[in-house]
Amino acid sequence: MMDRVMRILRCVLFAFFIVCNAIICSGAVWNLSLMQPLGWRMEVNVYLIVIGAIAVTFSFALMFCELLRPNGFTSLVWVECAWVTLFLVLELAGASAFLAIVPALTCQPLGVPARLNDGRRSRLLTRVSGACSSTRLVLAFTWICSLMLLIYVCFLTISAVIQSKDDPKIWVSSVRHLRWSEERRQLSSAPPSPTRPRFIKKNPSIVAPRPRRVLQAPNIYAYRSGLSDDYQIEHFQPPNAIQSEPVEPEPALLLRNDSQPPVNYNAYPAVSFYPQYMQSAITPAIHQQLPPEQQAGPSSPPPLGDWPRRDVLSHPAKPKRRPAPPLDDELAAIANLTSPSASHTRRPSGPRTRSTMNAYNSRPPPPLDLTNISSHRT
Repeated sequence: MMDRVMRILRCVLFAFFIVCNAIICSGAVWNLSLMQPLGWRMEVNVYLIVIGAIAVTFSFALMFCELLRPNGFTSLVWVECAWVTLFLVLELAGASAFLAIVPALTCQPLGVPARLNDGRRSRLLTRVSGACSSTRLVLAFTWICSLMLLIYVCFLTISAVIQSKDDPKIWVSSVRHLRWSEERRQLSSAPPSPTRPRFIKKNPSIVAPRPRRVLQAPNIYAYRSGLSDDYQIEHFQPPNAIQSEPVEPEPALLLRNDSQPPVNYNAYPAVSFYPQYMQSAITPAIHQQLPPEQQAGPSSPPPLGDWPRRDVLSHPAKPKRRPAPPLDDELAAIANLTSPSASHTRRPSGPRTRSTMNAYNSRPPPPLDLTNISSHRT
């Protein structure tokens, strides 16, 4: 809303500024043309003509810049305040000078003497047709333009000063972004409902779910062992207060160890599940409970023969006898099989042995005579 108001206000300002300065420029030219035949030189008319022409030219140039670049340098707040203030001062100076000089010469009735300010002799002025009308026209529009510029520059400056408390960069922002205040207004009526399409699809039918009783979840946290009645809270003790005190062995164990002979502990495996003071008491007890055959010592040979021997030099190893090859037995068995009376002899009940001699391995054995196998005698 404020943006629209500022745009409309600027458009109205530019339109009135151009129209007023165009009328001031044309009226000053008209008034000057009426005064020249009388020999009067009105510099104030020349001043108003120049100011009006400059104002019209500047307004059109500013409008073209706004169209080419809406938020350019010419639309900044401080630039707007500067050029409006400058033209306000020029318009006020011209209006004041014209009001003080020209109406006293052009708007006097007939027969009234008038003395010029330059010291020339007074002369009786004859009424010039249209001189007073041009004077009043120029005088009216100079004051209208000055008043309009004064209102606009006051509005712009006050708005920028008020908004600079919240936004310090308002002076270097565009005039279109200027806000007079935070606008809040209440709507007179409720907003209209949105228009619905002409052809409306039917809403899909959704079956409502049946209500079901919610099963109560098992209370798995009903009993907390950590918070039961028999739970006791252990008081905190700092680590420095807890000191491990050495435990001395019992005197009875010490006396027993002193009365017994020293024991070779390397022969027994170390007990790592007991403290050091208990290992010294447990190891001799194990040694005393050994059976007498284990305590007799290694005088008898071990069950694995004569190995390992205690002294290799005193007990040399005895050579072992190698079993003779069963050559005689195999030859006798072969002779019995080949003889004719082999059928009358009793068959051996054990398994047959193979020959290991190289002489028999070179040729196959003779075939067996199995003709009388059915007449086996018991």
